[in-house]
Amino acid sequence: MRLTEVYDRLRELLDVELSRYGELNEALEKKQRAIVAGDLEVIRECLGRESVCTKRALAAAEARTRFIAEMNVHRGRRADEPALGKFIDESPPPHRDRLQARHRKLRESLETVVRLNRENRRLLAVGLECVRGMIRLILGETDDEAELYDVTGAAPTGGAKSRILNCRV
Repeated sequence: MRLTEVYDRLRELLDVELSRYGELNEALEKKQRAIVAGDLEVIRECLGRESVCTKRALAAAEARTRFIAEMNVHRGRRADEPALGKFIDESPPPHRDRLQARHRKLRESLETVVRLNRENRRLLAVGLECVRGMIRLILGETDDEAELYDVTGAAPTGGAKSRILNCRV
């Protein structure tokens, strides 16, 4: 394989990977909108699409990793020696710039996936806590201790003139 073909192939692999992460980001954003809207049917659909997109993105990343490993072996290095960043840094200038731009976009896309997953997890946690709170209200359960508070919101603690302020709302 000629040097130009090697870098063109890597650029193609990065483009495919970027496309797959773009699809995953779209699925995660749609899921986030469905979580906020409380649309369980759309959430279920998004979970299926998210699973497919995740598998496709991981397969694209694996193809890129295998290609870099093959190129390392071809160069007389260990297969796991340099990662993508170092491989790009060692490439000749006309290819390096294009590959660095794609590498940067890839990192940004991965950061977006992580951010969206974190936000979705928090949204779901808040939603579940609201549901639990409503269930406790319906069942008449409370988390309050059996302490009595006076009109000012303070409770006697047993010590002389010691008082605890009730900060619960």
